[in-house]
Amino acid sequence: MSDQIDLVHLRQEREHAFEMAKHHSDAVDKLLKQYGSGVRPSWVSAEVSIAGAHRDNWLDKAAALDEQIAEITTN
Repeated sequence: MSDQIDLVHLRQEREHAFEMAKHHSDAVDKLLKQYGSGVRPSWVSAEVSIAGAHRDNWLDKAAALDEQIAEITTN
């Protein structure tokens, strides 16, 4: 029973991680659409970099959760 509760919780966390990754990816897309990839204010480049790093961190978290889910479901 405990594994089932853990599995539900892990799947919810995984879904949240993907939602957050999409949020940050959308933020990057919005900035690039508005300011382009050429000459732009320096803060835009910083925001793109930060949002990209956040996206990557959330994707890493989702991958780690996938591993935990796989471990529970194979045992």
